[in-house]
Amino acid sequence: MSVSKYQLYENIHKHLKPPSDSGVTCLTTENYDYYHYCCDGINDVGFGCGYRTVQSICSMLKKKLNSDKSVPSILDIQKILVRIGDKDERFLNSRSWIGTLEGSYIIDELFNIPCYIIHISHDKKISSKSSDIMKYFKEQGGLIFMGGDSDATAKMITGIHKAQDDKLFLQVVDPHFSQIPKNPQEIVNKGYVKWYAESDDFLENSFYNLCMPKLK
Repeated sequence: MSVSKYQLYENIHKHLKPPSDSGVTCLTTENYDYYHYCCDGINDVGFGCGYRTVQSICSMLKKKLNSDKSVPSILDIQKILVRIGDKDERFLNSRSWIGTLEGSYIIDELFNIPCYIIHISHDKKISSKSSDIMKYFKEQGGLIFMGGDSDATAKMITGIHKAQDDKLFLQVVDPHFSQIPKNPQEIVNKGYVKWYAESDDFLENSFYNLCMPKLK
């Protein structure tokens, strides 16, 4: 089942340069398609960011594994979560959001790929897990599904940059874009592919969860 009504852009993060010329940058080494709000003609504005992030990660796994499985639609994802007992029947055709835990269930159920879940509590900074994130991109090269509580918007993390002054950045591919883009650069120019600075762009009063598919 195809869920896109136009040719989705691949590896959208490659259109963004590192935030500084110095320091260490690690990026995903896998190929994926950029799924975002409304890309299949379904209006999921306001609830679909987690689903779209899962779809992007599923597109990566489909390419990596050369799988004949389809990238699941939003309804497909809901049906899977109901079938495995995570949600009840009222969840079907709803506008209920999903987070990193549900994302890990979908990835495991469809592709038999387990996920690491890293929790960053309210009283911790993202930099407290920077070595784990760096290690993941160096050794696994996958994509990371990021979610939170006060910051409840799902994001896909495609890279990390640690500057020489130890300032930390995460490369975010944001699924909240809701139009058909004219070209990849439009998505970057509008800020939907962006380096998030730990000190400026993440909420101090939010916890964060990171869902990392175990590729190797």
